[in-house]
Amino acid sequence: MGYQSLHKDILLYFGEKTLVRNISRQQCQKFRNDLEYVVPGYHRKGRFKDSSLAEVARIIREKLQDDPTFRFKKLRPKSQNKRISHLKYIFNWAVEQELIDRNPAKLLRPYKDFKKSGGRRSFQTEELRRWFDDDYLRTSPKAEQHFWVTLIMLYTGTRLGEAAQLTSSDIRYQDNVPIIDITDQPHMGMERNIKTESAIRKIPVHPELIRFGLFDYAEKSRSNQCEMLFPSSKSGKSCPSWTIGKCLNQQLRRLNMTSEVVMHSFRHTFRDALRSAELPAEAVRYLGGWARSGADVADQYGSGFSLAHLNEFMSRVSYPGLFIDEQRPFLKKPRL
Repeated sequence: MGYQSLHKDILLYFGEKTLVRNISRQQCQKFRNDLEYVVPGYHRKGRFKDSSLAEVARIIREKLQDDPTFRFKKLRPKSQNKRISHLKYIFNWAVEQELIDRNPAKLLRPYKDFKKSGGRRSFQTEELRRWFDDDYLRTSPKAEQHFWVTLIMLYTGTRLGEAAQLTSSDIRYQDNVPIIDITDQPHMGMERNIKTESAIRKIPVHPELIRFGLFDYAEKSRSNQCEMLFPSSKSGKSCPSWTIGKCLNQQLRRLNMTSEVVMHSFRHTFRDALRSAELPAEAVRYLGGWARSGADVADQYGSGFSLAHLNEFMSRVSYPGLFIDEQRPFLKKPRL
């Protein structure tokens, strides 16, 4: 769920005309408690479509009172905690602006995740082979878009949300270096959500992306008068990555990948490739868009690496043992 959707959830819960100073600690605690009675994706589909978080919680509670055996799928602890964190963030901002004296959500406890799963992990080489060799990325209706979005994630470490909202004009040359521009600047009226300030960056295009024809793909998008690099992302219900992410995660499960392997695993895999390339820590943080908090104070001085230096660093990134077949109907013959 994007930050705009989180903000809207909270706004509707407490009331759009409610003054922030009138929200009490008890109301914040009720917000946390209500998260126990909310189903995933309630605002997108089914009987709860267009209902507020409070309305969904009320309906579920009433059903449980009528039938104690009633079962429903709950939000995951991670999703619950994302909403709690966003609520705290809003009140922290209000304190900083001197709109209120204290944060009434400060003491809200996060939900504990008792899942035994080890969480996300990187792809193994064999899993990457299975992913890119599967017919889904060759002949399915969305094969071209889904091939490119995952190849970009593999060779840049971009989050799915960052990749899904790329436009054809974000793929270009700057200072004679091919780059992918991850920006929060609106494009033709389209708002772009970036997770952190560190995520705003210009990533040199990896030689493999050039070899497979990324610039040809971007030019084809422009010639088709499509501003989005991945048009299917425009149908996302709450954020550009929703539709693409749903399709790709279903494909992961179809290939019997473990639950630890998700779309974000491409980012983990890229991080491992940066380690293997033994790049400077400052370059690693920049290329991946990772927060610089806690970094060496010296990193805060100067203008950082030039695009030419970053381009040289990116060329060192490799995946030994991985061969991606270029025989796909939508690809031109890769350049050697």
